[in-house]
Amino acid sequence: MRNFIDSMLTGILLIKHGKQGDPHKRRIYCDEKVESIFWKKENGSEAKNKESYPIKSIKEIRWACDPDPDGEDTGEALAGTRILRDSCRWEDAPLSFSIIWEERTLDLQCHTRLECKYLIHCFRQLIEDTEKSHPDIRRRSVSGVHPGIIEPNRGVSALAQAAKATLDAEP
Repeated sequence: MRNFIDSMLTGILLIKHGKQGDPHKRRIYCDEKVESIFWKKENGSEAKNKESYPIKSIKEIRWACDPDPDGEDTGEALAGTRILRDSCRWEDAPLSFSIIWEERTLDLQCHTRLECKYLIHCFRQLIEDTEKSHPDIRRRSVSGVHPGIIEPNRGVSALAQAAKATLDAEP
């Protein structure tokens, strides 16, 4: 988790899908206390939405290919979120996921499937750690407990190993 948190503190460059306009690159951040998520333009300048959203209020991290429970109400087989269904090309769905709060979603597209699986895993772990109120979430390493967590300074091969372990661990 250390590498993930460090990346969030400096900003992870992803493609953000929204209700209006074309998808665009944004840097996704967390604050220093790892309590909220916000985003900025690719160059680091302020985005239109300057709000931050609490990590503890995240309801779900949903891969774009996972079922949308809203489809159960209508009897439709829906996947992802409404925004991703409207904005994301179907061939990019395996690269995409949503962070879901009660009041909004943050719909993101990664550059590779490996990156997408890794980020989904890390965001889910972040939520779990936040729910457990881990006292020092920024320095926590769970590599001995959960497969797929990268220890510091292990490089790109560690990312590949972590992603493979994450994929192997999922049903």
